[in-house]
Amino acid sequence: MDDWLKGLAIGLFGLIVFHDGLMKFGGHAIARRVRQNVGSSAGQIRAQIYPRGLFGLFAQDIHTLRVQASGIDVKRLPFTLSTLHGRQGKIRFLEVRFSDVTWVHLPVRRLEAVIPSAGYDADQAFRHQRLVLSRADPGFATVRVDTDGLEAFLARKYRTLLSDVKVYLPRERLRLEGTIVLLGSRSHLLAEGRLAHREGRYVDVVDATLWVNRAPVSEGTAQALLRRFNPILDLKADLGIHRIFTINTLEIEDGLLVMRGPFVIAGSEEQTL
Repeated sequence: MDDWLKGLAIGLFGLIVFHDGLMKFGGHAIARRVRQNVGSSAGQIRAQIYPRGLFGLFAQDIHTLRVQASGIDVKRLPFTLSTLHGRQGKIRFLEVRFSDVTWVHLPVRRLEAVIPSAGYDADQAFRHQRLVLSRADPGFATVRVDTDGLEAFLARKYRTLLSDVKVYLPRERLRLEGTIVLLGSRSHLLAEGRLAHREGRYVDVVDATLWVNRAPVSEGTAQALLRRFNPILDLKADLGIHRIFTINTLEIEDGLLVMRGPFVIAGSEEQTL
């Protein structure tokens, strides 16, 4: 009996070690695949697999797959859906946690997304160490952008119109300063207003007051200038992610621009980054 128990214990220990090694190997393979998908050679990417119980990985039942990255340039999305349909595995929660990344042209302090349920091709995963998603339910994402990120993005977007860009986010408002060319001469511009989203895609400056060379401008002139700037962010034209992320709420929290809304994983033909 003692030998039987000893053998059982050794067997269970070996299974746990093998299980742990398989999770680490799978995490490294997913991280490599994500790096290929996003198109970035810089920064750090890490994937962690949390199966549902000791035998969950063997049953292709993953409780949580968490992908973390920092310092990368996100040119494409880390996951897309495929038409490959082998044996199906389950991912109960697919989490994306990116920090200090550049999403196309927008520097992002943090991007956090959760997909509540996804399926993957288990044959591709175990035979070729590839994570191929076959389905994914709609999820939710939060994108946080700081003032440095906004400055860099707006300086690039309006490089022929505005220079020396400075952005402040005090008390639920945007304060923008810079040098603008008006009628052939360079002038100091100061604008203060609220940020508002529309149609799930655009971010505009609204209810704004403008000063040129420290003198307030008329409402008509202010509206004409705002039309040259708005929208300051367009998810389609600027980032190409309008099919992926939709802005439901927009707030300023602790000096950060925070956008929240639905997040979906699309097929590769729909990925327009």
